[in-house]
Amino acid sequence: MHGSLEYVRCSVPCQKRLHPFPPDLEPKTRETALTDADRAALACPDCGAPTRPHVLWFDEYYDEDFYRFDTCLRLADQTDLLVTVGTSGATNLPNHVLSRVVRGGGTVIDVNPNDNIFAQTARRSGGYALQGSSGEVLPALVQALTRLKG
Repeated sequence: MHGSLEYVRCSVPCQKRLHPFPPDLEPKTRETALTDADRAALACPDCGAPTRPHVLWFDEYYDEDFYRFDTCLRLADQTDLLVTVGTSGATNLPNHVLSRVVRGGGTVIDVNPNDNIFAQTARRSGGYALQGSSGEVLPALVQALTRLKG
């Protein structure tokens, strides 16, 4: 929903396409300078401009081309169970999805170490707020849901 560091895209953007993160690029620290080979690997394959991570930055907005905004909302309208994990609810698309799932009668399960809008909405709408880390809570949740299904 927020993008993926496994992909880059043109910073211009010349095309609305994603490219895999260059597989041969060596990990860097803040102190490590980029080499000419690094810069070449990070150039857009379509136009040569610098690429950027395929993630939503705070001054940006969700769109259909990169973040499937309309698709997410359409699927939220059809969702019976929404499980959110570790989100703060600070961006608009997750909040829209939450609202549409609840409005459609779906159940919300929020997994988070902190209370948030998703946990509050889950409790208010008959869902569940499971407080804890995802590593602790998710295995038990998966086991419980698997028992219900089987």
